[in-house]
Amino acid sequence: MSALTYISVWKCISARIHGLERAAATHARFLAANNKSSYGAEKELQRQCADILVSIESFQQDYESLLPVTATLAIDAFKDDAGRQIKENSVADALLVRTIIVKLIAFEAELTYLLSNHTEQLRSASELAFLHLQRQIVADEDYRSKWQKAHSHHETACEKLGSVHLLWHGIWAFKVSATAGGQTDLVYQEPLRIDAAPLSLGFVLTEWKRVTAGNADSAYREAKAQAEIYRGGILGGLELTSHRYLVVVTKEQINVPEDIRESNIVYRHINIAVDPQLPSAASKKLSK
Repeated sequence: MSALTYISVWKCISARIHGLERAAATHARFLAANNKSSYGAEKELQRQCADILVSIESFQQDYESLLPVTATLAIDAFKDDAGRQIKENSVADALLVRTIIVKLIAFEAELTYLLSNHTEQLRSASELAFLHLQRQIVADEDYRSKWQKAHSHHETACEKLGSVHLLWHGIWAFKVSATAGGQTDLVYQEPLRIDAAPLSLGFVLTEWKRVTAGNADSAYREAKAQAEIYRGGILGGLELTSHRYLVVVTKEQINVPEDIRESNIVYRHINIAVDPQLPSAASKKLSK
Protein backbone atom coordinates (compact mmCIF):
# COMPACT_ATOMS: atom_id res chain seq x y z
CA MET A 1 0.00 0.00 0.00
CA SER A 2 1.36 3.36 -0.97
CA ALA A 3 2.81 5.49 1.79
CA LEU A 4 1.74 8.60 -0.09
CA THR A 5 -1.99 8.03 0.01
CA TYR A 6 -3.03 8.13 3.65
CA ILE A 7 -3.13 11.93 3.78
CA SER A 8 -5.62 11.84 0.90
CA VAL A 9 -7.68 9.14 2.63
CA TRP A 10 -7.76 11.15 5.85
CA LYS A 11 -8.88 14.26 3.93
CA CYS A 12 -11.94 12.30 2.72
CA ILE A 13 -12.80 11.20 6.27
CA SER A 14 -12.19 14.75 7.50
CA ALA A 15 -14.55 16.15 4.86
CA ARG A 16 -17.26 13.75 5.98
CA ILE A 17 -16.83 14.83 9.61
CA HIS A 18 -17.16 18.47 8.56
CA GLY A 19 -20.31 17.54 6.65
CA LEU A 20 -21.72 15.89 9.76
CA GLU A 21 -20.84 19.02 11.71
CA ARG A 22 -22.92 21.15 9.32
CA ALA A 23 -25.84 18.71 9.53
CA ALA A 24 -25.72 18.81 13.33
CA ALA A 25 -25.61 22.62 13.31
CA THR A 26 -28.65 22.75 11.01
CA HIS A 27 -30.50 20.35 13.28
CA ALA A 28 -29.61 22.50 16.30
CA ARG A 29 -31.12 25.57 14.62
CA PHE A 30 -34.34 23.65 13.97
CA LEU A 31 -34.44 22.62 17.64
CA ALA A 32 -33.94 26.22 18.73
CA ALA A 33 -37.04 27.20 16.75
CA ASN A 34 -39.26 24.27 17.68
CA ASN A 35 -37.58 22.40 20.56
CA LYS A 36 -38.78 19.14 19.06
CA SER A 37 -36.81 16.54 17.15
CA SER A 38 -38.87 14.26 14.97
CA TYR A 39 -38.54 12.09 11.86
CA GLY A 40 -35.48 10.29 13.21
CA ALA A 41 -32.91 13.08 12.97
CA GLU A 42 -30.87 11.80 15.94
CA LYS A 43 -30.93 8.27 14.54
CA GLU A 44 -29.49 9.51 11.27
CA LEU A 45 -26.79 11.52 13.03
CA GLN A 46 -25.96 8.44 15.12
CA ARG A 47 -25.77 6.30 11.99
CA GLN A 48 -23.38 8.78 10.41
CA CYS A 49 -21.19 8.71 13.53
CA ALA A 50 -21.09 4.91 13.42
CA ASP A 51 -20.11 4.91 9.74
CA ILE A 52 -17.34 7.43 10.36
CA LEU A 53 -16.01 5.32 13.24
CA VAL A 54 -15.73 2.34 10.88
CA SER A 55 -13.82 4.53 8.42
CA ILE A 56 -11.44 5.67 11.15
CA GLU A 57 -10.82 2.09 12.30
CA SER A 58 -10.14 0.98 8.72
CA PHE A 59 -7.85 3.97 8.18
CA GLN A 60 -5.76 3.02 11.21
CA GLN A 61 -5.60 -0.64 10.20
CA ASP A 62 -4.63 0.08 6.58
CA TYR A 63 -1.85 2.53 7.44
CA GLU A 64 -0.76 1.26 10.86
CA SER A 65 2.92 0.94 9.92
CA LEU A 66 3.06 4.40 8.33
CA LEU A 67 1.16 6.63 10.74
CA PRO A 68 3.12 8.79 13.19
CA VAL A 69 3.08 7.41 16.72
CA THR A 70 1.25 10.50 17.96
CA ALA A 71 -1.50 9.96 15.39
CA THR A 72 -1.90 6.31 16.40
CA LEU A 73 -2.20 7.30 20.06
CA ALA A 74 -4.82 9.93 19.21
CA ILE A 75 -6.91 7.39 17.28
CA ASP A 76 -6.66 4.86 20.11
CA ALA A 77 -7.81 7.48 22.64
CA PHE A 78 -10.76 8.44 20.43
CA LYS A 79 -11.84 4.82 20.00
CA ASP A 80 -11.61 4.15 23.73
CA ASP A 81 -13.81 7.17 24.53
CA ALA A 82 -16.14 8.39 21.77
CA GLY A 83 -15.81 5.14 19.82
CA ARG A 84 -17.12 3.16 22.78
CA GLN A 85 -20.00 5.64 23.22
CA ILE A 86 -20.94 5.33 19.55
CA LYS A 87 -21.16 1.55 19.80
CA GLU A 88 -23.15 1.68 23.03
CA ASN A 89 -25.65 4.31 21.82
CA SER A 90 -27.89 1.90 19.93
CA VAL A 91 -31.07 3.83 20.91
CA ALA A 92 -29.63 7.10 19.53
CA ASP A 93 -29.95 9.05 22.77
CA ALA A 94 -30.17 12.68 21.62
CA LEU A 95 -27.87 14.17 24.27
CA LEU A 96 -25.25 11.48 23.78
CA VAL A 97 -25.36 11.91 20.00
CA ARG A 98 -24.56 15.61 20.39
CA THR A 99 -21.73 14.82 22.81
CA ILE A 100 -20.27 12.28 20.37
CA ILE A 101 -20.38 14.77 17.50
CA VAL A 102 -18.51 17.37 19.57
CA LYS A 103 -15.82 14.79 20.39
CA LEU A 104 -15.66 13.74 16.74
CA ILE A 105 -15.12 17.34 15.60
CA ALA A 106 -12.40 17.86 18.22
CA PHE A 107 -10.70 14.61 17.18
CA GLU A 108 -10.73 15.67 13.52
CA ALA A 109 -8.93 18.90 14.38
CA GLU A 110 -6.33 17.04 16.45
CA LEU A 111 -5.55 14.36 13.88
CA THR A 112 -5.44 16.82 10.98
CA TYR A 113 -2.85 18.80 12.93
CA LEU A 114 -0.79 15.68 13.74
CA LEU A 115 -0.75 14.62 10.09
CA SER A 116 0.14 18.05 8.75
CA ASN A 117 3.02 19.12 11.00
CA HIS A 118 6.56 19.62 9.77
CA THR A 119 7.70 16.11 10.65
CA GLU A 120 4.95 14.56 8.57
CA GLN A 121 5.70 16.85 5.62
CA LEU A 122 9.33 15.77 5.80
CA ARG A 123 8.40 12.10 5.95
CA SER A 124 6.06 12.43 2.97
CA ALA A 125 8.73 14.26 0.98
CA SER A 126 11.19 11.47 1.76
CA GLU A 127 8.78 8.80 0.55
CA LEU A 128 8.19 10.73 -2.67
CA ALA A 129 11.94 11.16 -3.18
CA PHE A 130 12.58 7.41 -3.05
CA LEU A 131 9.63 6.71 -5.36
CA HIS A 132 10.95 9.33 -7.80
CA LEU A 133 14.44 7.81 -7.62
CA GLN A 134 13.27 4.34 -8.63
CA ARG A 135 11.04 5.62 -11.42
CA GLN A 136 13.78 7.84 -12.83
CA ILE A 137 16.06 4.83 -13.03
CA VAL A 138 13.36 3.10 -15.08
CA ALA A 139 12.57 6.06 -17.34
CA ASP A 140 15.98 7.69 -17.85
CA GLU A 141 18.55 5.53 -19.64
CA ASP A 142 21.49 7.79 -18.75
CA TYR A 143 20.43 7.92 -15.10
CA ARG A 144 20.03 4.14 -15.02
CA SER A 145 23.53 3.74 -16.45
CA LYS A 146 24.96 5.97 -13.69
CA TRP A 147 23.27 3.87 -11.01
CA GLN A 148 24.40 0.60 -12.57
CA LYS A 149 27.96 1.90 -12.64
CA ALA A 150 27.71 3.02 -8.99
CA HIS A 151 26.25 -0.36 -7.99
CA SER A 152 29.12 -2.23 -9.65
CA HIS A 153 31.70 0.12 -8.14
CA HIS A 154 31.13 0.73 -4.42
CA GLU A 155 28.51 1.30 -1.76
CA THR A 156 29.56 4.90 -1.20
CA ALA A 157 28.96 5.62 -4.89
CA CYS A 158 25.31 4.64 -4.38
CA GLU A 159 25.15 6.78 -1.24
CA LYS A 160 26.41 9.83 -3.12
CA LEU A 161 23.94 9.50 -6.00
CA GLY A 162 21.09 8.84 -3.59
CA SER A 163 21.97 11.80 -1.40
CA VAL A 164 22.06 14.20 -4.35
CA HIS A 165 18.73 12.85 -5.61
CA LEU A 166 17.07 13.42 -2.24
CA LEU A 167 18.31 17.02 -2.31
CA TRP A 168 16.03 17.60 -5.30
CA HIS A 169 13.18 17.05 -2.85
CA GLY A 170 14.65 19.24 -0.10
CA ILE A 171 15.91 16.24 1.87
CA TRP A 172 19.43 16.37 3.32
CA ALA A 173 20.29 12.69 3.86
CA PHE A 174 22.98 11.69 6.34
CA LYS A 175 24.26 8.48 7.91
CA VAL A 176 25.71 7.51 11.27
CA SER A 177 29.35 8.39 11.79
CA ALA A 178 31.69 5.59 12.76
CA THR A 179 32.75 7.70 15.76
CA ALA A 180 30.45 8.77 18.58
CA GLY A 181 27.26 8.07 16.64
CA GLY A 182 27.41 11.47 14.96
CA GLN A 183 26.22 12.61 11.55
CA THR A 184 28.18 12.09 8.32
CA ASP A 185 27.52 13.78 4.98
CA LEU A 186 26.97 11.15 2.27
CA VAL A 187 28.71 13.04 -0.53
CA TYR A 188 31.90 14.19 1.17
CA GLN A 189 31.99 11.45 3.84
CA GLU A 190 32.79 14.12 6.42
CA PRO A 191 30.97 15.32 9.57
CA LEU A 192 27.68 16.94 8.64
CA ARG A 193 27.56 20.73 8.81
CA ILE A 194 24.16 21.86 10.03
CA ASP A 195 24.47 25.24 8.37
CA ALA A 196 25.11 23.64 4.99
CA ALA A 197 21.42 23.11 4.19
CA PRO A 198 19.63 26.41 4.88
CA LEU A 199 16.95 25.79 2.26
CA SER A 200 16.23 22.10 2.86
CA LEU A 201 13.04 20.76 4.38
CA GLY A 202 15.10 18.83 6.88
CA PHE A 203 17.60 16.09 7.70
CA VAL A 204 16.84 12.38 7.31
CA LEU A 205 18.93 9.49 8.62
CA THR A 206 19.62 6.91 5.89
CA GLU A 207 21.74 3.77 5.81
CA TRP A 208 22.62 2.52 2.32
CA LYS A 209 23.73 -1.02 1.51
CA ARG A 210 24.80 -2.46 -1.85
CA VAL A 211 23.87 -6.08 -2.53
CA THR A 212 25.49 -7.74 -5.54
CA ALA A 213 24.82 -11.34 -4.52
CA GLY A 214 23.65 -13.14 -1.42
CA ASN A 215 21.12 -12.29 1.24
CA ALA A 216 19.52 -8.86 1.18
CA ASP A 217 17.93 -9.57 4.58
CA SER A 218 21.36 -9.54 6.20
CA ALA A 219 22.06 -6.18 4.53
CA TYR A 220 18.88 -4.76 6.04
CA ARG A 221 19.84 -6.11 9.46
CA GLU A 222 23.29 -4.56 9.18
CA ALA A 223 21.80 -1.23 8.10
CA LYS A 224 19.40 -1.28 11.04
CA ALA A 225 22.22 -2.05 13.49
CA GLN A 226 24.15 0.95 12.19
CA ALA A 227 21.10 3.21 12.29
CA GLU A 228 20.48 2.24 15.92
CA ILE A 229 23.86 3.70 16.87
CA TYR A 230 22.65 7.22 16.19
CA ARG A 231 22.04 9.13 19.40
CA GLY A 232 22.32 12.67 18.03
CA GLY A 233 20.09 15.53 18.96
CA ILE A 234 17.69 17.52 16.86
CA LEU A 235 19.47 19.15 13.93
CA GLY A 236 18.21 22.70 14.15
CA GLY A 237 14.68 21.46 14.74
CA LEU A 238 14.54 20.06 11.18
CA GLU A 239 15.40 16.42 11.73
CA LEU A 240 13.00 13.56 10.96
CA THR A 241 13.25 11.63 14.22
CA SER A 242 10.25 9.32 13.76
CA HIS A 243 11.61 7.40 10.73
CA ARG A 244 14.99 6.01 9.70
CA TYR A 245 15.48 4.71 6.17
CA LEU A 246 17.31 1.44 5.45
CA VAL A 247 18.07 1.43 1.72
CA VAL A 248 19.33 -1.67 -0.07
CA VAL A 249 20.51 -1.20 -3.67
CA THR A 250 20.22 -4.32 -5.84
CA LYS A 251 20.32 -5.27 -9.51
CA GLU A 252 16.67 -6.40 -9.66
CA GLN A 253 13.76 -5.96 -7.28
CA ILE A 254 13.74 -7.99 -4.08
CA ASN A 255 11.18 -8.85 -1.42
CA VAL A 256 11.29 -6.06 1.15
CA PRO A 257 10.81 -6.92 4.85
CA GLU A 258 8.04 -5.34 6.88
CA ASP A 259 8.95 -2.05 8.50
CA ILE A 260 10.00 -2.25 12.15
CA ARG A 261 8.60 0.02 14.86
CA GLU A 262 10.66 0.27 18.04
CA SER A 263 9.61 2.75 20.71
CA ASN A 264 8.95 5.96 18.78
CA ILE A 265 11.05 5.10 15.73
CA VAL A 266 10.02 3.37 12.48
CA TYR A 267 12.80 1.64 10.55
CA ARG A 268 11.60 1.92 6.95
CA HIS A 269 12.87 -0.64 4.41
CA ILE A 270 13.53 0.69 0.90
CA ASN A 271 14.76 -1.21 -2.16
CA ILE A 272 16.32 0.57 -5.14
CA ALA A 273 16.85 -1.68 -8.19
CA VAL A 274 19.36 -0.46 -10.78
CA ASP A 275 18.17 -2.89 -13.49
CA PRO A 276 14.51 -3.33 -12.55
CA GLN A 277 12.11 -5.68 -14.27
CA LEU A 278 8.58 -4.73 -15.24
CA PRO A 279 6.35 -4.84 -12.11
CA SER A 280 4.31 -7.76 -13.52
CA ALA A 281 7.43 -9.84 -14.19
CA ALA A 282 9.04 -8.91 -10.88
CA SER A 283 5.93 -9.82 -8.86
CA LYS A 284 5.77 -13.27 -10.46
CA LYS A 285 9.44 -13.89 -9.74
CA LEU A 286 9.26 -12.65 -6.14
CA SER A 287 6.12 -14.68 -5.38
CA LYS A 288 7.89 -17.95 -6.13
